[in-house]
Amino acid sequence: MRPALSLVEDSGAHVTSSLVQTREMSLKACITFIESDTATTYVGLGNRSIQTFSEKAAGITVDKVFPLAGLPLCGLSRDKGILIGADTGQVLGLTDQLVELSALNKGWIEQLAIAKNELHYAYSSGKQVYVMDNSNHLVFNNEHQQGTVMGLAFNQAGDRLATAHYSGVTVWDIASNEEIYQLNWPGAHLSLAWSPDDRFIMTTTQDKELHGWDLAAISEGKPKSIRMCGYPAKIRKLSWTADGKHLAAAGADSVTVWSFADGDPSGKPPYEFGYVFQGIVTQVAAHPKQAIVAAGYNNGAILIGKYQSGNAMIARAPCGHFITSLNWSADGNRLYAGTDSGQFIAINLLSEDF
Repeated sequence: MRPALSLVEDSGAHVTSSLVQTREMSLKACITFIESDTATTYVGLGNRSIQTFSEKAAGITVDKVFPLAGLPLCGLSRDKGILIGADTGQVLGLTDQLVELSALNKGWIEQLAIAKNELHYAYSSGKQVYVMDNSNHLVFNNEHQQGTVMGLAFNQAGDRLATAHYSGVTVWDIASNEEIYQLNWPGAHLSLAWSPDDRFIMTTTQDKELHGWDLAAISEGKPKSIRMCGYPAKIRKLSWTADGKHLAAAGADSVTVWSFADGDPSGKPPYEFGYVFQGIVTQVAAHPKQAIVAAGYNNGAILIGKYQSGNAMIARAPCGHFITSLNWSADGNRLYAGTDSGQFIAINLLSEDF
């Protein structure tokens, strides 16, 4: 992995590719998340609102604005609409209108997770974790985590929930409310990603590392932990690729993608592509269908690359503002991004031949 560079700005980083069409508009508030269902894109804003954009509008014309009582901290797409976690302690559902699904007496909704089959969703506030069924009934509640919950993820069947916290990860059986695994590693564990084959659980840590566990080895009585270190910055985002065998990570000046195709990638080099002088990757988003990963930087640059070949193109030049959110449309034809200054960016991928 390359060390962070401290050089003059690279003029080449300002030459955007002809294979993308980029549109932007200012929403005048920090963008906290961007999520899309099959027809609509939802943007969470620091001015306590959600703005929606339709695919037919080329991703750049506001359809509706939904004022909120509080700040939308996180959002996750469903088959239709999204879930929203707010600093008012509310979990909201939004399709054509806002609906309160759950509310706490105090606390912020800091993390959300949705099971792939959408039979359950989970949310957390501080040390408290709740799981609701698709009829919005509480089916799981645990208030005895080892510290603030920083990440949530369901397995593929949606019957187990992993929670990241200080000192590691706990995996719970939802039906019995029982602990299945206690996966220990010292330090604060931040975000969480469970592999699509249910074999690997990976976290980012306060120590600028990736850490994880091979559940198949653990179930055979051969405890196996995974560690990838050397990142110059905190790893803010992880994203599994479409084939389920590669994990893209932020945190470096280049995009790093780790291969799990042959098991534990510890000690092996990752795939890498792209770099931006004086820039660190803050967001990564794997394409929903192709072996392509998009990356957003802390200086506003956006790159799109093929991690196996190393080919990459610049989709947006640096602008000096932090990329806070990055997400593909469901069909993979459009990439959406947002900045801390409120720029909403829609990037059409005109060709995958690069």
